[in-house]
Amino acid sequence: MSDTSVVMQLVLARISPAVLDAIRSRPSMLADILGAAGNFVADFDDLVATADAKPTRAWFDTAVNGTEPLGYDELTVGPAFALDVPDVRAVAVGLVEEGWAPEPPADTDPPDADVDATARSLGAAAGWDPDEFASYAPVLAESWSPDFLNRLVHAVGAAGNWSDETIERVHTAVAVPAIHPPAHSLAGFFAKAAQTGQAVVGGLVP
Repeated sequence: MSDTSVVMQLVLARISPAVLDAIRSRPSMLADILGAAGNFVADFDDLVATADAKPTRAWFDTAVNGTEPLGYDELTVGPAFALDVPDVRAVAVGLVEEGWAPEPPADTDPPDADVDATARSLGAAAGWDPDEFASYAPVLAESWSPDFLNRLVHAVGAAGNWSDETIERVHTAVAVPAIHPPAHSLAGFFAKAAQTGQAVVGGLVP
């Protein structure tokens, strides 16, 4: 836009997968959804400045641009966008890894030397099955930090000869219940959506 003084707000809304399917057929629904109370709203320039100060920002860029354009721009500057449930879960974990949430205390984590031993024990208990291991997520989230869970899943995957794609899928499933960013932050918004199985729609609103 030519008027650089216009303050752009990032507006994000959590919705069910069924509502996302309806929006794909009738994008005009976004007018009411993005205008509703209770959405995440933040100054976009402030978010970008924070992102620029971090070592990496790939997950931030996905969070604020979405993974699917929705063909609606009557309320937004540029097309509104969506992230389906798997993308929301990946972004929630990725934002925490990029530093969008305070680091959790690590004093309950086992020493690094114990990662491989723990991986062998839990991997064997799950029969080296990725989906079975992912089902342990609630218990694992209560026991260890997201950082340790990241290392643990990669160790289990390496020992179980899982593909890189499978390791990342299981890592996301295991890490989502363990992340607890501030509720009103960008990371907190995505964490709640991920933990409740919701999709996200959003856009830039002047």
